[in-house]
Amino acid sequence: MLMVILPVVACFALLPGAQAACLDGCNNGLFNVWQGDDALISDTTGTGNSAFGWRALFFDTDGSFNTGVGAGALVLNNGGSNTAVGAGALLLNTTGVENTAIETDALVFNTVASNNNAVGAFALLNNDSSGSGLANFNNAHGRFALQANVDGSQNNAFGDLAMEFNTTGSFNTAFGDDALDNNVDGSFNVAIGDEAGTGLGASVNNCIAINVPGAGPFATFDNTCFIGSIFDQPVSDVGTQEAVFVDQFNVVGISASSRRFKHDIQPMDKASEAILSLKPVTFKYNADKNGRTQY
Repeated sequence: MLMVILPVVACFALLPGAQAACLDGCNNGLFNVWQGDDALISDTTGTGNSAFGWRALFFDTDGSFNTGVGAGALVLNNGGSNTAVGAGALLLNTTGVENTAIETDALVFNTVASNNNAVGAFALLNNDSSGSGLANFNNAHGRFALQANVDGSQNNAFGDLAMEFNTTGSFNTAFGDDALDNNVDGSFNVAIGDEAGTGLGASVNNCIAINVPGAGPFATFDNTCFIGSIFDQPVSDVGTQEAVFVDQFNVVGISASSRRFKHDIQPMDKASEAILSLKPVTFKYNADKNGRTQY
């Protein structure tokens, strides 16, 4: 990717009037500090800026409270309150504000989107490359995390390659290396654990994958939940287990048996005869040291 970015930066050397200025650090009365060839050279009214590195904040004229550290960091910027640390970090940002990019080429193609945080080489690399300004409030921590994101917003990706192929999906959360990395345009998904959710469809919505890739016939369906390491596993206290239900509000719990949760309570009369014909039994689990009777 640097092979593409560096020629873009290098072309600035051909601009009229380009010159080395203030190589040893300066303060021009606007609370700006810079060090490096042509760093912050275009500033007119911007205040509180810090530029360290070749042409860091080169085109900034009135943007304020920006910090650019590294060759070409925030080179096109004229927005405010951005922080870029690393060569090419926030390279193409123009009016986006309150972005943070730390490491090489983090948020490199961001132009007008705001409130994004990218920590790691190539994190959120393509964010806002469309220039639409839709890709806001994303958090990417890890190499290549959310690197393909274009217009997706409010995503959280923590881990190397987490959500790396997401382009327009929004409101997703992925914790773990490669977590949810197959997602492209799905939204409101949650994946926790290394490679969690990698088996889900590229466009699924409202899915949860915890410590499991997610596979099977329902992996491409919306509103599914996958939890790893629980299938075919006994409970620790076999005498205390309960059946678990999910209600219409997505609340997980046991079935309530108290009178206060019921109405229209009536004797079963002859209807119970069919149940008794099944010859119900009582029993005790071998592993239950307390010998509790089960029904």
